[in-house]
Amino acid sequence: MPYHYGPFSRQLYFDVNLLRSQGLIEEKTSLDGSGFSREYRLTARGIDQVKSMFQDAQLEKIYDIVREVKRKYNEMPLANLVEFTHKEFPEYVGKHTYNH
Repeated sequence: MPYHYGPFSRQLYFDVNLLRSQGLIEEKTSLDGSGFSREYRLTARGIDQVKSMFQDAQLEKIYDIVREVKRKYNEMPLANLVEFTHKEFPEYVGKHTYNH
């Protein structure tokens, strides 16, 4: 859905909180030159869960796609990622807070 600074997903926040509460991911927050950011990593339990999912060939294909997206965008500074998202997907940018 459109949001102040770009796409926003309530479902994503729900899913992240669920995965964290189940001990499958951990969250690291930081403040840097581009602002506040969150980094998520699988815990040992989360890694075991993902490995067990590879028994399903379809899920392995999805994992490959996710890995490629991560490879492409993971090192991009947050400010650059936000700018890229605004340019590529302007329909998801809130109308009141961002001017190109």
